[in-house]
Amino acid sequence: MKKVLTIAGSDSGGGAGIQADLKTFFALGVFGMSAITALTAQNTIGVQGVFEIDPEFVGKQIDSVMVDIGTDAWKIGMLSNAEIITIENQEDHIAEFKKYINKFDLVIATTAKGKRYTNIRRLAIFPDDLELPVSENPLNIAILFGKESRGLTNEEISLADILIRIPTGDTYPTLNLSHACGILLYEIFKKINIINIGRGKKPVLLADKEDRRLLYSFIKSIIKKLNVRQYKEENMFFSFKNIFERSFMSKKELSLTTGFFSKIDSILNNIDIYEN
Repeated sequence: MKKVLTIAGSDSGGGAGIQADLKTFFALGVFGMSAITALTAQNTIGVQGVFEIDPEFVGKQIDSVMVDIGTDAWKIGMLSNAEIITIENQEDHIAEFKKYINKFDLVIATTAKGKRYTNIRRLAIFPDDLELPVSENPLNIAILFGKESRGLTNEEISLADILIRIPTGDTYPTLNLSHACGILLYEIFKKINIINIGRGKKPVLLADKEDRRLLYSFIKSIIKKLNVRQYKEENMFFSFKNIFERSFMSKKELSLTTGFFSKIDSILNNIDIYEN
């Protein structure tokens, strides 16, 4: 059985916080554990009081779980004290993050933003547009959620293969984390069951992350040789990356595409291009 640790506040009314998390974990068939960050007095009317747990004791709760039981995943909820959420070294955090997500075949990031499409990294698709690769073996899929207060950072999003935005209204522009998780898991469930129909016993071998890295290296090289203005380079690269990450290509298709970009890269070696 998978083990999940929720780090969150306690809701005396049972509708949110660790109480709701543990109910959800049980319903999903995983073993739930908790580290309580705050005690709240609340009901369906509102919150009548909050008692914050000392950050050091929150750490002890987490350590107690990790040294004995361990976890397969963490769920972060209410972090009531700045000391709890402080990351001493952001670079180390991203480096560890990269190592962790490399074990997954597909990484899906989520955002509640994206209406204006001004940030190339945040160009998102909707849940209905999600397409999953066909594989002979079960896929390891990771879904990244940011804090409800701010979401994922641009750097965290850039590590994902696909960015999904769940449509919301103006009154409530962001979803509760548990609701967003439920929507995405349901969409993935639908896609898996549709994909399994009529595909045969030997589906096409799909390109993986390692296959794509060679293609991306040629794209970066071509952009450099085109001598575009520096501020455009990153946006151009992420434009191509977004397109290819949304397209699940077979190894054969990716090989032909990589060969095409490799040829362009080779031709540009003999051409002088002025900055544009």
